[in-house]
Amino acid sequence: MAFPSTPTIGDIYSENGFSWQWDGVAWSAYGSLQNALQRYNLTLNTNVAETTITTNSSTTIDTFSKSAYSTAEYTVQMQQGTGYRSSKLFVVNDGTNVSSTEYAILNSGSVQIPATLASAISGSNVVISAIVTNAGSSTVGVKAYRLAVTV
Repeated sequence: MAFPSTPTIGDIYSENGFSWQWDGVAWSAYGSLQNALQRYNLTLNTNVAETTITTNSSTTIDTFSKSAYSTAEYTVQMQQGTGYRSSKLFVVNDGTNVSSTEYAILNSGSVQIPATLASAISGSNVVISAIVTNAGSSTVGVKAYRLAVTV
């Protein structure tokens, strides 16, 4: 989707029969899509996280309230030079413990991006992070989208 690059809070964008509303941080489902998601206790935000990894240490990609969501699934894209890495991260938390598993890992081109995704609880939040072992020599761009189920 090609969301507007400089939205104002409350702006609504529609494409392919679905509408999204800008809340100042992310584009969230709006209208009939929002109603369908609420019926199943789901939330869908677009472009939840966008960051750059420049070191070989753990970098936070996203956080969410551990009391608001019990389950989340991320689609994560990394770009390093001309190479791309895409994967899914499935996360579940019970308010005390969090578990995650990364799957469907795909790399394009000749560049293999050596990355590990992880989850942890920090205070009242679940924190999603990444470590890219060669980020110190070549910057990695990260985009992540989250689908979450409310508690």
